[in-house]
Amino acid sequence: MEYFTNPYNFVPFTGTCQREPLNLGPQECMTGYFECELELLTPLFIPNTSNKYALCSEEERNKKYTGYEFCSYEDLSGNIQPGKTGPKDPVIPGSEIRGAVRSVYEAAFGGCASTMRVDTVVGQEVPKKTYPGVLVREAENKCCFIPCKRATFNERRYFREGQEIWVKLEKSYHDQNGTSFFYMSVKDYQMPDGRNKPSDYYRGWIH
Repeated sequence: MEYFTNPYNFVPFTGTCQREPLNLGPQECMTGYFECELELLTPLFIPNTSNKYALCSEEERNKKYTGYEFCSYEDLSGNIQPGKTGPKDPVIPGSEIRGAVRSVYEAAFGGCASTMRVDTVVGQEVPKKTYPGVLVREAENKCCFIPCKRATFNERRYFREGQEIWVKLEKSYHDQNGTSFFYMSVKDYQMPDGRNKPSDYYRGWIH
């Protein structure tokens, strides 16, 4: 495969893309909310999934037909009589509005351009927890996965995600609800500065 297509990158870049690290401290980050209004221009149906037979007659239920009611905060899992004209309070879930707003934002501001930052750390959550690791690019089309071990790090200074650090580890003891267990924690650390790593330190990354 000679190229990768992200379905969100539907707004092409014009000219060249300038890659620059994003140098923001914790006090410079922004958060908040905005208000918006939604006007339906086409028919819309969002099902209430608490009962997929809500609008079905007994004969239709026996034939395994489905008849969803429109989305609402009502729990329709009980026996619903067919012929109901509509939900008590129909609603559009916030997740539906979020997707519409995100599409407008990405069209206006260059798609998922945030994923093109040079300092972006790519990660993924998996249902089954496994060992952590670091994915390192060795060549243009070749990557290497480096298995890692977790260690608790309680330093309060600001570190960016994925930043390299040298750590000295120690085994710590913890008792919780009558259950005792050991875990690895960072006893001391150093920042890489071009010199060789001390032999009693491990190479690590902030997450």
